[in-house]
Amino acid sequence: MKKVTDTFCALNGKRWRVSGDTQILCADPVAREQILACREDVTPGAPLRFVSVHPIEPAALQRARNAFGCPEQLAPDSYILENRDGHLRIYTDTPNGIRYAACAIRGHYDGGIGEGILLNMPLVPFRAMKIYIPARENIPFFREFVEMCMHYGYNTLIMEVGGAMEYKRHPEINEGWEEYADIFREYPSKADDVQRCMPWLKDSIHWENGGGSWLNQTELRELIEYCEAHGLEVIPEVPSLSHTDYLLTRHPELAENPADPVPDTYCPSNEAAYALLFDVLEEVLEVFRPRFVHIAHDEWHTACLCTKCTGQDPGVLFANDVNRIHRWLKDRGIGSMIWGDMLFSFIDRFGNLRGSGIQVRKIPLDRTVNIRGHEYPAHREIWGKTALETEEGFLYQAPQSQNALHLIDKDVAIMNWMHTHQPKTDDVYHTAGFTSVYGNFTPRNFANWFDRIRKGVQGIAISNWSMLDSCHMQRNGIFYHMVYAAMMLWNRDFREEAYQQNTLDVAQELYDYHYRDAKQGHYAEIVHTATVVIPHQQFVDGYCMQEDADRMGWYRIEYADGASEKVDIFWGLNIGIQSPWEPRKQELGYHEMDFLEPTYTCDYEIVENQIWYRLLIPLKKEAVAVEPEILPQYRDAVKIRGIRLV
Repeated sequence: MKKVTDTFCALNGKRWRVSGDTQILCADPVAREQILACREDVTPGAPLRFVSVHPIEPAALQRARNAFGCPEQLAPDSYILENRDGHLRIYTDTPNGIRYAACAIRGHYDGGIGEGILLNMPLVPFRAMKIYIPARENIPFFREFVEMCMHYGYNTLIMEVGGAMEYKRHPEINEGWEEYADIFREYPSKADDVQRCMPWLKDSIHWENGGGSWLNQTELRELIEYCEAHGLEVIPEVPSLSHTDYLLTRHPELAENPADPVPDTYCPSNEAAYALLFDVLEEVLEVFRPRFVHIAHDEWHTACLCTKCTGQDPGVLFANDVNRIHRWLKDRGIGSMIWGDMLFSFIDRFGNLRGSGIQVRKIPLDRTVNIRGHEYPAHREIWGKTALETEEGFLYQAPQSQNALHLIDKDVAIMNWMHTHQPKTDDVYHTAGFTSVYGNFTPRNFANWFDRIRKGVQGIAISNWSMLDSCHMQRNGIFYHMVYAAMMLWNRDFREEAYQQNTLDVAQELYDYHYRDAKQGHYAEIVHTATVVIPHQQFVDGYCMQEDADRMGWYRIEYADGASEKVDIFWGLNIGIQSPWEPRKQELGYHEMDFLEPTYTCDYEIVENQIWYRLLIPLKKEAVAVEPEILPQYRDAVKIRGIRLV
C-alpha cells in the first residue's frame, strides 16, 4: 500500500516479518534501530532471512524503471526497497538514504512488509524545519521531534540561537536574556503588547527561545550530534541587525533607537556592535561546526534613527551589514543565508504594501504596558492600505531598503517567506541571481507547487515560532504541515486540488505515526466532538496555551485492579469543533485551523458529513471502564459517539 510520502510503491505481495532470526546487515545504528523496532515473533507468516544495504546497482535501478517508468537520474538521498525471496534489500548511495529506507520499512510494516519494490526520491535538496532551541525540560521531546523529521525525509534543522546558548565570553548575554524573557511571563499577550507599545515598529519577540533561558554549550553540542546522527544538518540562526534584542539587553549603547526601553536593532554604523556580534559568532561556530549560518535580517523596522545613521541610505546600510557578516563567515569557509523580506517592495491584491517600507497606523489605547517598572501607552496597529486611509493616531513607515537586492553578494542564499503574499517573489530572487528556498512554508495554502519548483527554488523550511513542545507545535499545525509538505516533497502523485482527501490522508498518517507504539499495548479509543470553539489566538510571539481556559473536562479511566486516573479533555489538543466536512482551498489560503489543531492526537471520523475526532489514550494496564466527566459549562457542547477499550 502506498503511503502519503512515497514516490512510487508496489509492496503489495506476500508479507514478510522481521524476526529474531532476521540478519540485519546494516552498519548505521539509527537505521538499524528503526528496523529492529519492527521485530516480533508472534505474527504468523514467513520471517525475513536478511535485510541488507547496497549501493544503487544498475540492475536494481532497471527493475525500478520497469515497475514505475521512473527517470534515469535519481536525486540525492533516493532509495530503492526491494523485497523478494525473504531478502529485503536497501539500495541507496547516501547515509540519509539508508535511514529514510529504514523508516520506510517501519512505516510500511503491518504484521510484516509486502513483497515487491518501492522507489522514493525527493523533489528538492533542501528540506528543513526552523525551530527555537528547546527548553531544558523539553529535550526529551526534542529527540522525538528529530526522529520524526528523519521519518518524513527532512534533512535540515535551522535552529535560532539568540540568547538561548551559553556564551562563555559574554555571560551577560545569558543573564540579560533571562531577565528580558521574564518581562513577558506576566500574562499571555504581554509580548504582543510590548511589541506594539511604542510609537515606532518593533520586531516580533521570540522570548520562547530556550524556554526563556539557555542551554550550556555541552548540552547543545550533544543535541547537534543527535541531529547529525539522524541525518539532519543543523544550521544555526544568529539574528543580526534586526531581532538582536538578545545582544542589546546588556548593551543598550549599541541600539539604533536609544529611546527604546527594549531595543531590538543594533546600529550598523557602530563598530562595537560588530565586535560583540563576531564574538558571539565565534562561539556559535565552535559549538555548531556548521557549513552555513542563517544571519536573519528580517523585519528590519528600525533604521536611520541614531545620530550616526541619520541621512544614510537604508538599503546601503542593510547591504553593507549583510556583506560584512557574510564575508567574515566566508573567510572561515562558511556560507550565509538571510530572510528576504527586506529586499523588495510590492503591493498585494488588496492594495497593501508588503516587504520593505511597510506602513502602519498606531492608535493609542486607554491603557498602559509595564516594562521594567515604567508604564508605556499601549497602541492598536492597522497595517497596509487601511493604515493610509485612517486618520486616527499616527502613521509610521519602515525603511525602504529594496535597493539592497542589487548590492548584496550573490552567494548569500535567500529564504523567501513572502511567497504566499506574492508568487512573483520567486522571480525577484532568481532574476537577481540568488539561490532561494521557501521559508515559513505553509503547504496548505501554497498554489502551483510543481510549476514553481521547476523554476529552481531549492527547497522549503517550515517554521515553528513557538515553544518547542508537543502541545504548542501540534496546535500551531506544525506536525500537520510537516506531513503535508513531505507529501509534496516526495510524492509525485500529489494534487493540490485534492485538499479534502489530502487532509484525511495526512491526519490518518499522523495518527498512525503518533500511536505506532501505543497500539502494541492497552488503550482506549474515543470518538467525540465539540459544538463550540474556545476562542484563542495563534500560539506565537509569546502567547502560550492556557490549560485552565482550554480544559473542557476529563475522562476517568478505571483499571481492573481498582486504580484510576484522569485524562484531560483540552479544546484544540484532543477535541475539535464539529462542523460540516468541507475543507476547501480559499482564494488566499485555507482557514480551517479550528479542526486542524487536533490532528496528531486525533484522526477524523466523518459521519453524515460532520467531523468527529478519534482520540487514542494509551493505558498503563487493563482497564474496565472510561467515564466522561465534563465541566458544567460544556456538558451540552461535548458529544461522545463511542468508547472502545483494547
